[in-house]
Amino acid sequence: MRIPGGDAGQGMAVKADAPLRTFAHESGHACGLPDLYAYGVVAGLVSEDKVKPLNWSGGDGTGYYPSGLLYRDVMFRSLMHNHDGTDIPLDYLTGIDGGIPVSVSAGLNQMRTREPQH
Repeated sequence: MRIPGGDAGQGMAVKADAPLRTFAHESGHACGLPDLYAYGVVAGLVSEDKVKPLNWSGGDGTGYYPSGLLYRDVMFRSLMHNHDGTDIPLDYLTGIDGGIPVSVSAGLNQMRTREPQH
């Protein structure tokens, strides 16, 4: 279903049988987050250069993600493709655009507001 934007009274629509992660994904857009694409996902473990300081875990229990987590898994969680868990990161994530790593504003800190706006 496509609902044209511009009218604050229209709200948000998802199919009744849609997974809750679909609603969460669309709510992220209403809060100002862009789509995040996993084209050419960066390999290896989560590290500070890939997830920016607020997401970085320098060791067990010291950060947002466990230190042994694969970066690919962080991306799929953030894209809400992971059936075992999804989340919204705190700060920027690194994606690949044309073979070049780029920061993508995909975190709670980049939301214009934590209250959805229509």
